[in-house]
Amino acid sequence: GPRMTEEALRMLASRDVVRVLVEGGPAVHGALLDGGLADRACVFVAPRLLGDPAGMPLASGAPRQNMMEAMRLEDVQIRRFGDDVCFDGRIRAPGEPPGDSSSGDSTPDGLALPTGD
Repeated sequence: GPRMTEEALRMLASRDVVRVLVEGGPAVHGALLDGGLADRACVFVAPRLLGDPAGMPLASGAPRQNMMEAMRLEDVQIRRFGDDVCFDGRIRAPGEPPGDSSSGDSTPDGLALPTGD
């Protein structure tokens, strides 16, 4: 769960691991985002349209009622990998001022770790 995820990230940080690639499903991504445990995202988009009403979202977690409540990517770099496109940027939570990365203790590469218990 989210607590185990935070503990695992703290353990990795104590071993000087400053960047972690997470490939997971909506629950894993949602736990990282809701817990403030992710400070960057690389979102890949492929030029494929499925139209599946049972399709899974990128992340499940705290519902957002409108676009003002959505998390946003800042300082986005866009790269192509064949037909696929990667949007790579810093995650800005709703209400966080642009350019502010003070959501926790930050390691040299920017892995934000929440402060406190």
